[in-house]
Amino acid sequence: MYRMSMCCMLLDDVNESVNRFKCIKMAIVHDLAESLVGDITPHDGVAEEDKHRMEKEALGEICKTLGNTPSALEIRELWNEYEAGFTEEAKIVKVSGIFKSSTERFSYFFQGF
Repeated sequence: MYRMSMCCMLLDDVNESVNRFKCIKMAIVHDLAESLVGDITPHDGVAEEDKHRMEKEALGEICKTLGNTPSALEIRELWNEYEAGFTEEAKIVKVSGIFKSSTERFSYFFQGF
């Protein structure tokens, strides 16, 4: 967990035109939903639309605890932007997720799994 955020922290060294802070927040918001539903992988056999629905519901529950606050609104906006995947920040966070998955596979391999 949080490997995506750590990848985003390195962005200033690579691309100054991308909003690094926004990428970090977007990665954390992505992890928030996964904190309730788990990190669903293609091997889990869950349809993409079901995964999306479960994560959206989980994020809704998290935001509900925050009430009608600017933070809850920002969390929803960041999650929607990530899911849509159109902005440079969303694309970078999605790529950091792919990188995260690859590094996890290496970790599991070297741990004997």
